[in-house]
Amino acid sequence: MTRKIRNIVESYYIVAISIIVLSYFLYLVLQPTDVRFTNIDVSVILGIKMLAGIVVVTCFVKRFQKGVRKACFQMVWSDLFVLLWLVYYCSRVWFWTENPCATDAIKGVMVFASYFALRLFFSHYDLADKLLILFLLLFCGYEALSGMMQLMGGNSNHLLFMITGTFYNPGPYSACLALGVVIILSMLNSDRNGMYLLSWGKVKTIYLYYIILILVLLVLPATWSRSAFMALAIMCLWIYRDKYYRYRYYLWGAIIIVVIGMYFLKKGSADGRLFIWLSSLASWKHSPLIGTGIGSFFHAEAEGSAELFANNGYIPLFDSADVTNFMCNDYLRIILEQGVIGALLCAFATITLLVKLYGHSKPFCYGVIALLIFSMTSYPFELLPYKLIVVLIAAWGNSQPMIETNGHVVSRIICKPLRQLGWKSCVLIAMALLLSCLFVNKEMKKRIEADQSYRLFSNSGQEAFINDYYELLPLEHDNSLFLFDFGKLLRSFGRYNESNAVFQKGTLISNDPMFYILIGNNYKDMKFFDLAEQAYNKAFSVMPNRLYPLYQLMLLYHESGNKQKAKVMAKRVIEMKPKVESPATRDMKKKAKALL
Repeated sequence: MTRKIRNIVESYYIVAISIIVLSYFLYLVLQPTDVRFTNIDVSVILGIKMLAGIVVVTCFVKRFQKGVRKACFQMVWSDLFVLLWLVYYCSRVWFWTENPCATDAIKGVMVFASYFALRLFFSHYDLADKLLILFLLLFCGYEALSGMMQLMGGNSNHLLFMITGTFYNPGPYSACLALGVVIILSMLNSDRNGMYLLSWGKVKTIYLYYIILILVLLVLPATWSRSAFMALAIMCLWIYRDKYYRYRYYLWGAIIIVVIGMYFLKKGSADGRLFIWLSSLASWKHSPLIGTGIGSFFHAEAEGSAELFANNGYIPLFDSADVTNFMCNDYLRIILEQGVIGALLCAFATITLLVKLYGHSKPFCYGVIALLIFSMTSYPFELLPYKLIVVLIAAWGNSQPMIETNGHVVSRIICKPLRQLGWKSCVLIAMALLLSCLFVNKEMKKRIEADQSYRLFSNSGQEAFINDYYELLPLEHDNSLFLFDFGKLLRSFGRYNESNAVFQKGTLISNDPMFYILIGNNYKDMKFFDLAEQAYNKAFSVMPNRLYPLYQLMLLYHESGNKQKAKVMAKRVIEMKPKVESPATRDMKKKAKALL
């Protein structure tokens, strides 16, 4: 009787701890995120510490209660690939410092640490997939409800869009809606859908899931996200593949027509993404094995654009070029920055995970695949919520044991444990996570304080703050806004060489041609006309649809006394059709006509 009571208490304890952990991560994924560090990143580190502490206490309790040397952790192939990927990632940051990458590196290490902390936790606390499904769908339901309220009240997080959820753009917001639909549809279409349901008396969660499905389907079309529509369509074709086989050709033909129509509906956006990919690959081909370096995407894209322009001249895709914050293809960003080595380690870790998920929980497997399809044309995995969602599913899936199906082991090779670790090894790993979190947490807080200090005097234009900028520079060297503001401040007080040094740092972390324009302005003021010409030409080659670099070249030639070149450039200014007509572009053309 005592043993029975103890087992009941232990089972309720496991459920309670699991609910607390999932609730904490649900809170994290519902918070708005930023490319810079925020307090949410600090909260993630706190969550890792919490998980590591729970694992340490659990290991000691189990050791002294049972007194046995039972394995506490079973390493599988996916764990090995993730570990190798982490080692490669850290070595790529430590030994190759081509670009400032402190923010990307610390956030990347934080995600890896989250995976191993959750992996240890799920190895000791076997969580039913139905509970994890419930929490993920609560996240999707909350986002759908938030989007519905924004459509009715007009209070989204972006001035240009009516609906964003807790995100800042309807693009990444739509990914969670597509994720929810795929999980629910795969669950409802499964022969074992009852195993995914929780019940309280006669009330089952199936009714809640239907409500969430209806909410999501009402909100999703308002996002106009082609990536979400594509991911959802592909997954629905797979989930219901046995129900439309007879009409497959008609259905596929209709889908092709819709895809072509959606391309022309937002052609500029699609061409802009294609241009980003081609420019990035132009830089990647110079270092295909190890890539261009962590955090190098912006510089690599700008250099690739200049290379495309030098080799091919002006091509129609340049019409859609613009300053970007995201690559809109997570796979290409990995292969660009980490090369073939990093891409292969990521691919192996993903494939082995999907094999395990397919055997244990098809809704999770299909949900992850939907996110992977979505990320082919968007950037969900550059945002913290989706990183945490995938890490949560991956840690849970890799913690599941091999299962028997019809008398044979599913995917024996991939799912077979590589090594079994005892409680001492688990404690050592947890302690290593705690120590690494102390370092990461310290670095994060320093950079958060630096960002807050910078906001106090940003764009002030006061010479007295130059020393403050220099003090913050080591912590803000990967912040393009900081560098742009600092360089302009130095320029305004005639410190041209210092200004150019800061602007050169900015070109490493941004593809904005204005950095080169201002470098050229500094050289022009110092009467170094040849260097100014090179800077203006570089600015134009980075983004050949901008009129301003040509206008500056026209003024440079006129000021340096080269009248012939000035007239030639004035004609180019007049004849060029800018990407966006504005009073500024009309004024430039007017001055060019006056010069002629």
